[in-house]
Amino acid sequence: MADIYPVFCTTDVPSKVLTTFLLHSHEPMREGTVDGYAMESVILRSADLTSITERTPPPTSGVFPDDLVSPFPNWTAHQVHSFLKLHAPGTKVHESNFVIIDARSIQDYTCEIADNTVKFSDTVGMRPVGHELKTLRATFRDSILSLVNWEIANMDIEESRLLAETTDGVSMIGETEEGRKKDLGDATLGEKVLRDGRVVRD
Repeated sequence: MADIYPVFCTTDVPSKVLTTFLLHSHEPMREGTVDGYAMESVILRSADLTSITERTPPPTSGVFPDDLVSPFPNWTAHQVHSFLKLHAPGTKVHESNFVIIDARSIQDYTCEIADNTVKFSDTVGMRPVGHELKTLRATFRDSILSLVNWEIANMDIEESRLLAETTDGVSMIGETEEGRKKDLGDATLGEKVLRDGRVVRD
């Protein structure tokens, strides 16, 4: 897979949260691939997609270098999708699948993942008639793994949604109850205060 999944931060995000996302989202497959597909993502620091040449690697030591000031404050999934349709073609950034880290992400280590799925006709067999943007809440660990699984048709977003119904609407394939409790504890300790979705620096 040549394309890199883009990660849009729609609020200012502390470095600790970005570090956790990078570490957790690459955890499910330590070898870094699923059926030969690379699990690669890039945290966007600007709206210039032409400058993206490689993924944002998980930190080998320490944490993500600094807090991120959002280039896309309060954007919705539909705004992100429209932006990608216009600016992603011809770049290394994936056009149809993406991740959104938002204000909720800072509190519970979940994010919004999106799939621009093929929409089929209800009246003419299964003839494709366009595309439809669908989103799902997922834990950091499940985010990139789900995008890869959707892309290679191991499962689709509707199957993920059904599974998520048993976990309060959050997809958490591969999560353990003990690991999730630890994540929630970590997310609530020592975070910077937020006002209106903005990081308040000490």
